[in-house]
Amino acid sequence: MRPLFFLYSLLLLFPVCIQAQIPLTHTYTARLNYLQQPLNFINNPSELDSFFYKLHRLKNDPQKKLSIVHIGDSHIQGDFMTAILRQGLQSYFGNAGRGLVFPQRLAKSNAPLDIISSSVNTWAYNRLVYTKNQPEAGLSGFAITTTGNIAQLNLGLKNDEKFSAVTLITDDNPESKWSVSTGEAGFYRYYLPDSSSSFYTYTTLDSPVSNLTISSVPTAHTKSFYGAILHNNSGGVLVHTIGVNGARYDHFNQSNLFWLQLPLLQADLYIVSLGTNEAQAAAFNEAQFKENLQTFIQKIKSVSPNAGILITTAPDSYKLGRSNLVLRQLNSFLTAYCNVNKISLYNLYQVGGGYGSAYRWIRSGLINRDRVHYTVEGYRVHGELLWQAIANRYNSLFSE
Repeated sequence: MRPLFFLYSLLLLFPVCIQAQIPLTHTYTARLNYLQQPLNFINNPSELDSFFYKLHRLKNDPQKKLSIVHIGDSHIQGDFMTAILRQGLQSYFGNAGRGLVFPQRLAKSNAPLDIISSSVNTWAYNRLVYTKNQPEAGLSGFAITTTGNIAQLNLGLKNDEKFSAVTLITDDNPESKWSVSTGEAGFYRYYLPDSSSSFYTYTTLDSPVSNLTISSVPTAHTKSFYGAILHNNSGGVLVHTIGVNGARYDHFNQSNLFWLQLPLLQADLYIVSLGTNEAQAAAFNEAQFKENLQTFIQKIKSVSPNAGILITTAPDSYKLGRSNLVLRQLNSFLTAYCNVNKISLYNLYQVGGGYGSAYRWIRSGLINRDRVHYTVEGYRVHGELLWQAIANRYNSLFSE
C-alpha cells in the first residue's frame, strides 16, 4: 500500500504538473510521411511567452477570457484550418464562444460550413480586396448594405453549437438601432441591447440558442452590417476567423474601417496567414512586399500593443503547372525578416515539405484541381500542424 499512498500524495501536491500537458492529436497528420515534423515548431517562440502565460492562467481562473484573431486569405475564409485550432484550444482551456462570424452567402461568397444565414432583403455587398468599391468592408473583411426600410437577416450555427450573447457590428449612423430576437416552437423573444457604442451593440440572451434574427428599426437611410461576435457566458478562448478570398497585406492596410473596428476583438494574439495572392505576381517585388508587411505589423501594434503576433508562411502551391517560385522567394524573405526582427513565425511552408511539396499533397488528394487551394482535409492537416506547434510550445513552458 505504501507505493500507492506515495503516488496519491504526489498527485495531491502537484496537480498542475499533470494537467498542464496538452495531449497532442494526429487525426489528420498521421498518414502523411512527407511532413517535416522535426520542423513543426514556432520560430522565435519567446516573443509569444506572455500570451502563453495568459493561456496558462485560464486553467486556474476559468472565468477569464482570451481572444485570438486569425487573419488571412482564401486559405482561411472557409475556417477549416482555424476550426481545428479553435477546437483544440477550447477543448482544453474552455469555450468562450464561436467568435466573429459573417453571413458570407448574403455577400455571394463561401462561408464556413457551420454558419447559416438568410434574408428577405436585397443587399449590396463588398469584400476587402475591392478597396475602392462601396460599401467599405469592415471587421470581418466584408460588408452588406440595404436601403430597405427595415434590414433583417437570420444568422445561426449548425452542429448543435449554441451561444448565449451576441455583439452586432453595424454602421455608426446615430439613427441606427439594431436588436435581436429568438424563437422556438412558435415563441419569440425580443431583446434590447445591454450596451452599445457608435458601431456595435451587445446583447445577453436568456438562454443559449443556435440561431437568431437580427433587425434594424425602420429608417430611410442605408443600413450596413459587418458581422457578429457569438459569445458564451463562460470563460475560455475565443478564436475569430477573418479570411477574405484574394486578400493581400496591402488590401488590409488600405481598409480604414477594418482597423477602426478591430479593437473590438480585444486580441491577445494575432495569427497572420497571407502571401499566396502576393505570390501570383510575375516576379517577387521584395521592397514592395517588405513595405506592406511592415505597415501591417505597425498597424497591428498600434491597435493592440500588448498582443502577440504569429506570422505563418503560405503552403506550397502551383503556378503555371509547377510549384510557385515566387512563393518560395516570398516565404524565404518572410522567414528571414521575422528572424531579424524577432517576430514569431510558424513555417507551414517548410513543415509541409517546402518547394515542390505540392506534388505530394496532390497525390494524397489534399489539393484542389486549381492546384492553389487545398481540400477540406488538406486545410485540416494545416490546422492540426499549427495546433501541434502551439501545444508543444505550451507544454515546454509548463512541463514542470
